[in-house]
Amino acid sequence: MDQRHQEYVEYYHARLERAERCPLFPRTAAAERALFQAISTAPSLEDFRRLEQEGKLSLACAVGRAMDVAAAEAAFYTEIEETVRARPHQEVLQRLEQTPPQTVEDLTSVVTEINTRWQLEISRDEMLRDEFWGDWKILEDIECDELAEVPAAWREERREAVARELARGEKSWREQTLPAFRKFVPDFTPDWDALWQLRHRRLFPLADSVVAARIEDHKRYLGVR
Repeated sequence: MDQRHQEYVEYYHARLERAERCPLFPRTAAAERALFQAISTAPSLEDFRRLEQEGKLSLACAVGRAMDVAAAEAAFYTEIEETVRARPHQEVLQRLEQTPPQTVEDLTSVVTEINTRWQLEISRDEMLRDEFWGDWKILEDIECDELAEVPAAWREERREAVARELARGEKSWREQTLPAFRKFVPDFTPDWDALWQLRHRRLFPLADSVVAARIEDHKRYLGVR
């Protein structure tokens, strides 16, 4: 075994050790082990190249890593009940198990297509949540203007300020926010009931009664009651 061959053996051994150290990468470790065995037992680098190409060993490493990453991401999001964010990783894992890619390009194409497609679904799921939480301060300001005890001379001014803000919110939602989002998700309809699902609800660190009241305030602010 010449020096270059020995250096390759050391390189692939380091890759194997790295994969074996992490329990989240069993498929990667198995593929790296096969690759290391090929380089360490091949009589020459030319023989190794032949073994690698015949067995598609490098491709197996790439597929194994993609599957391990997908499995880990799916398990994590499932555990915290982020059901929508878990779905692309579940689909990647299922697709690669059912139809193993024949080239690295095929692997990249499959993973990219699935993740890109699911980005729209994730956006659909989280769009109302982001708008709701983003508008929270405005909803509080409206409540203050409506309920604050102020001298009689200022009450009409407060009512007008509330009316202007409500009109602005409805106009912005109807003419800007919703049309812009529907360019990507044409059938999007806000679903306030979904905000009670854990993946959304856990991001609002307030009592249920407060969240329920703010949901009604938000519907009013967007003009969809």
